[in-house]
Amino acid sequence: MASGADSFDPTGNESYDLGLARIGEQIERLDRARAEISSVTGSATAADGQVEVEVSAGGVLTALTIDPRAMRLGSEALAEAILEAVGKAVEEVGDRLNEIVGSATGSQVDVGEMLQSIGSSVDLESGAGADDPQLKQAMAQLREMRRRHDI
Repeated sequence: MASGADSFDPTGNESYDLGLARIGEQIERLDRARAEISSVTGSATAADGQVEVEVSAGGVLTALTIDPRAMRLGSEALAEAILEAVGKAVEEVGDRLNEIVGSATGSQVDVGEMLQSIGSSVDLESGAGADDPQLKQAMAQLREMRRRHDI
C-alpha cells in the first residue's frame, strides 16, 4: 500500500488536493500508531516485588514471575497480589494507548475507560448484556479493526 501522502493522485483542484494531502497525512499517522500499538506492553509488580507481570496491548497476561518467597503469602494473598499487579500493568497499557491514540488523532481518548465501560455492561459469568445490539455492533467493529490492523 502506498504511504498516506502518496495515496491520492493530484486532482488539479488546489482545495481538493490540500484536503487529500491532509487525509494522507492522517493515514500515515494512523499507520504509525497501529504499528506502535501492536508492540505496547505493560509491566508491574506487587507484594514488595515478589510478583511481576507483563500484559499485552489487549490486556492479556504474557508473563508472570513469582518469587519463591511469595509462596509464604498463602493462596488468597498471592492471588490478590497477582490481580493487583495485572491491574497496574493494564492501567499502564491504557495510559500508553491513550498517548498513542491521542497523538495520532489529535484528540484525547480514554481507551481504558472505553474498555472498562464495555466490560461493565457485560456480566462475563452470566453472559448478561451479551445480547445487547449496541455491544454486539461495537465488538464487531473492534474485531474488524483488530483484524484489519493486525492487532
